[in-house]
Parts: sequence; C-alpha cells; structure tokens
Amino acid sequence: MFKFLRLMHESKFIDRIVQEIWSKLSSKIKLEDEGLVGMKSRINEVTLLLGEESDVVRTIGIWGMTGIGKSTLARAIYGQINHQFEVAYFLDEVGEASKKDGLKSLQRCLLSKILGVKDLPIANDMDGIALMKTRLRFRRVLLVLDDVDSLEQLKALVGSHEWFGPGSRIIITTTDRKLLNAHNVDQIHEASLLDYVGAIKLFRWKAFNDMSPAKEFEELSFQVINYCQGLPLALEVLGSALRCEDLDFWNESLRKLREGGLDGDICKKLKIGFDCLEESMQNSFLDIACFFEGWQKEHVTRILDSFDFYPKRSIPILVHKSLIRCLYGCVCMHKLIREMGQRIVRQNFPREPGKYSRLWDTSDIEHVLTRNTGTKNIEGILLDPQRMLWDLRKQEYTIEMGTKAFRKMAKLRLLEIHCTRIPKGPDYLPNELRWIDWDKYPSNYLPTTFEADNLVRLRLRWSRLRQLWEGRTMRRQESGARMRDIGEVARRICRATILMTCRQQKIVIKISGNMASPNTIQRGEDVGSPFSLMLATTLVSTEFQDLTDCNLLEGAIPGDLGSLFSLKKLCLGGNNFENLPSLNQLSQLAHLELNRCKMLRELPELPLGLHRLFATKCASLRVSADRFAMCKIAYGWFQDCRKLLDYGESELIASTLLRQKLQRRKTWKYPFAENFILPGRVIPKWFCNHTFTGDSVLLKLPRTCTGSVVLP
Repeated sequence: MFKFLRLMHESKFIDRIVQEIWSKLSSKIKLEDEGLVGMKSRINEVTLLLGEESDVVRTIGIWGMTGIGKSTLARAIYGQINHQFEVAYFLDEVGEASKKDGLKSLQRCLLSKILGVKDLPIANDMDGIALMKTRLRFRRVLLVLDDVDSLEQLKALVGSHEWFGPGSRIIITTTDRKLLNAHNVDQIHEASLLDYVGAIKLFRWKAFNDMSPAKEFEELSFQVINYCQGLPLALEVLGSALRCEDLDFWNESLRKLREGGLDGDICKKLKIGFDCLEESMQNSFLDIACFFEGWQKEHVTRILDSFDFYPKRSIPILVHKSLIRCLYGCVCMHKLIREMGQRIVRQNFPREPGKYSRLWDTSDIEHVLTRNTGTKNIEGILLDPQRMLWDLRKQEYTIEMGTKAFRKMAKLRLLEIHCTRIPKGPDYLPNELRWIDWDKYPSNYLPTTFEADNLVRLRLRWSRLRQLWEGRTMRRQESGARMRDIGEVARRICRATILMTCRQQKIVIKISGNMASPNTIQRGEDVGSPFSLMLATTLVSTEFQDLTDCNLLEGAIPGDLGSLFSLKKLCLGGNNFENLPSLNQLSQLAHLELNRCKMLRELPELPLGLHRLFATKCASLRVSADRFAMCKIAYGWFQDCRKLLDYGESELIASTLLRQKLQRRKTWKYPFAENFILPGRVIPKWFCNHTFTGDSVLLKLPRTCTGSVVLP
C-alpha cells in the first residue's frame, strides 16, 4: 500500500487523504443528522447499486410513494459521496421546476453549475441537449434529479450514458416506476416505509426533540404513530405540529385525524400524483379510495370495467405511480393516500354529503337517504356498516329511507347495500346504474321506470322480490326456459350479471355475458319446491357458476355438467345433494366449493388442474386418497368433516398430499401457496420428524417444502 502511495503524484496523494478524511467525517455527521432515522441500511443498499469503484456510467432510480423519504435518501447519499466526483449537482423538484420555468431553464442551470459559466445561451431544449452531449462527456459527474415526473425531463437532462464521462453516477427519484423502466435505468431501489421502531424514533425526534415523552403523552404518541403507518412525511409534519403543545391540543388534533381531517400540508404533497392522472384513472383511483381498498383485484377489475374505466390499463399505472399496491391478489392503498382521495371527494362541499360524488360513510349515506338530499353529483353509494369495526353492531343496522331517495341521483352508476335493513324500497332507480348489489332488497318489484339499459350486474340476495317488474309473469315455459322474465332482461342487457335470491320462493338466477356466449351463469327457479338446474348448449363458454344455498337436492346437478368446458370456478356450497356427477372433463376448473353440503357422501372425479378445493362442514363426506393421486391441489380444506376421522382417511390424505408436494416441487405451478386442513385426533405414525416440547411440536422440514398440513 505504502509503496503504491509513494509512486503517486504528490497532489493526487494529498487529494486521496482529503477524500478519505472527508468521507469519514461526512458519514458520521450526516447519519446522525436529524431526519435520517433508519437511513443507514438504505444508504448502504443504494451505494452498493451505484458501484462506487466502477468506471462505467451508472443510473440508479429511487422509487416510492410521495413522502416516503426518496429525496431525503438521495440527499444523504449525495452528501456522502459528492466529494468523489469532479462535479456534483443536486437538481431539486425537477417536475415542478420544469412546469414553471421550462426544460431549457433546468438545462441552463445544470450546465452553469457544472461548467462554471453563467448565462449560457440556450435557445431551446435541443440546444441544451447538444451542449450537454459535448461538454459533459469527459467529466466524472454526480447528478441527482429529484422528483422527476415525465420522460421528457429525463430525455432533456440525462438522455443516455454517453453524455457523461467514465465513472459518472446519476440518481433519479420519482413516484413513477414506469418512467425508470422507460429510461432503462441500471437499477431501481424501492423506498420502503419505516418500521415501527424507526417510526417511533422519527416522531419523538420531531415532537419531543428525541426525548422520551411524558407519561400522559405516551399513549397519544402511539396513536399518532399508528395513524401515520410508517410514512416519514406524516410523522415529521404531525410531530412538528404537536411539538410543545399541551394535552388538550393533542386530544383535539387526534380527534380531527380520526374523523378524516388529514393535515393540509400532507394532503397537498400526496395529491401531486393524483393531479397528473387522466380522468378515467382519477375516477378509478377515487373509486378504490372510497369503496374498494382491500378488495380482490379480480373483483375490482370487473367493477371498474363495467364503468368503462379501463382497469387493466389504469390499475398497473396506479401501481407504477405508487398510489396503490396489489398484494396477495388484493388492491391495497396506504391509509393516508386513501384519506387524500376521500378528501378530494369532500373538499368542494364540506358537510354537504348530498353533493359528494361518492358516498361510503354510514352516517353520510343515512343523512342523504333519509332526508332526500341526494343530487346529480352522486355517482356511487356503498353502504356496509360492518366494514368499519368501530361501527359494528350486534343488531342489524336500519335506515328509514324515503321512497324518493334516488330521484335526483341521475348519474348514479354504483349501488351496493349490505348488512342493512331498509323497510321501504325505492319507487325510482336511475337508468345510469350499471352495478347493483343490494342484500335484502325490500320491494316485491323493481321500479317500473327503471329501464336497466346500462346494467352490468344485478345482485339481490335474500330479497323480497317476486318479479323483476310488476305486471310481467314468471311462468314455466314449454321451450325449457325457466324464467321468461330473466330471458327478456338478459336479451336487453347484453353483458349483464343477474343474481337474485328470494326468501320465500327460493329463486336464484345469474346470467353474465351475452346470451350466445355468457361467461357466468346461475339459473334456477322454485315455486314451492327446491329447483333443479338446466343447462343449455349455448352456455358452453361459461366460466363461473355460483349455486350456493340453492337447496339443490339429489339429481339436481345434471350429468352433462362436464360439457361446460370453459368453467373455471364452481360454487355448490350449502346444498343437499348426496352425490355429484364426474367433473374430470372440466379441464379449466381451478376452484371448487362444497362447504356445508351435509348430505354429500363422496367427492366426484376431479379434474387434473384443480387448484382449490373447499369442503368444510361436510358431515357425511368420506374421501379416498386416490381422488388426489393425480390432482395438483394447492388448497384443500376439510374442517369438521368428521367421517374422515371415523375411517382414518385424514391420515392417508395427508400423507398422499405431502408425498405429491415433495415429488412435484420442481414443476409445481403454485410453489409458494399450499395449505391443507384436515380433521385429526392424534399425530400420525409416519409423522416422525418432530420433537415434543410441552404442548408444542417442533418440525424439521426440507428447505424446498413451502406448504403446510394442519391436523387440528
């Protein structure tokens, strides 16, 4: 080492010493600076991506939601490594600055800093690009572009690696991952929320100057921290706002937050990403924020598609822009992002819920429906008191809705009502409605003025409905059609989904798609007795059948069920048949539900591609392990199937499933999602790879085993 240093030029040697000392001092100062809680590991991760010792040009993207700490992280890294470069520059708020002053102004600012020349003559963006290509290619540059929001900004400021000298580093922060992909950055670091320990440290730093709070503030502090859900922006803003304030101020502030009073500064920053969206995406975002957060992505996609919001395009873009996330098949959203969306809906008409575009709060909906204060602004209503834990009631929630409640809601497209008793039904429903899901619909008929021309889904479970419209008959036809009324509706509604469960007559009808090629069907009738299902040759493209709780008896399921070769999901739970026809011809079937079929004696022949099988509380069910010999089932639930215990079949099934898992682990389609639940009384003899510790059992599983078998 010393021999190498003696051979170096004296000036380079001095520079090397200065860099080493500065690096150590800078690291110590920056990481202990306020606001950098939890940054050390993140800085190390990004530094590894930068590859400091490499002589090639590298571009790194830092991506994440607004307020997550992207800029703070970029500044911390810039402060630690800027001395290693010939020229370093941090260009702040690129997106906002480019809209205000134009791209050529940013180019002039950047070149002036790097070249040390003021008032460079740049006529337009292309002049700036030409200058940057020629004047920066021999310089080792560190450049940070903070808060980029368009591809044009990247093209004008960091068009390609060839613009910069060897060893240059470019760091880009953005809320839009798609920009980074389009620009072909070398690596992307996804910024993460603070963990609970980090959130406590940051909040205490801002609220109590890094000291432990007084005892009376401890519980309130934890409430604020839980509310922020690890978002640094919220922790900093609220911590600073509550600093040095008394207990009454804290209590009032928390009450305001609980009632949806998102801090204005936080909302303003979070809203930037929303403002950049086109109209259909803004509508998708607001629907998710108000109605569908936490719902299954597949179901949300169907609903948004019914409104022509193009969800297969808009949902991925919302993910790329860090406004939503798709986790475990569900659409998720940070709590504060959701509150921002809800605030947008309310902001123009505070305390006038009848003028909101969307209604989701139980008290707001009750106010509108009982006082007839609805207006043409309202596009969607979702009433489900039990969605909110604080509003969960032992008794059914009741709203005394006026019969004219919907008369002024000309633009209403979504109406969902659950867990609520409404004594009187409406005398009017808007013709713009596309999605109706109303449990316990109180009327015998739909309003006669409701044309249903735009309807995509009609779901009326446990309703009092006798006919769709008064004056139209529901009688058995010689042609084999079970319900003439439903046929008329389906012909008029070319892509409708209709589901009705009538308490007294036990009628269940579900038709989806067009009559020539529906993708879902549930169809049946009962006038005083359980009904049977009829299949038509035109229904071969059906993908989903839901016949849950339809009182289907033995023989009600036709033997030609296998002709529905497109069927992917079949729900037959809560029925009273003893046997089922073979299902092995349903090559597309992936999901089968038989829960609460108490009379079912054995499983039918199963298709090879079946992925999920749910057969809980089937008291009479016996299952042969041979039924699973060829199937690739990843989910198999058989809780409370006590006959399996009487004949020792649980043990055989469990061993068969485990053996399959180990044999097929290399080709398994769903390697990280297997779950089997079987009844049992004792630990099986073959289950020998375990150690008892009191009431616990310790298992040694192979590294390749990702599933589980539970023997309750």
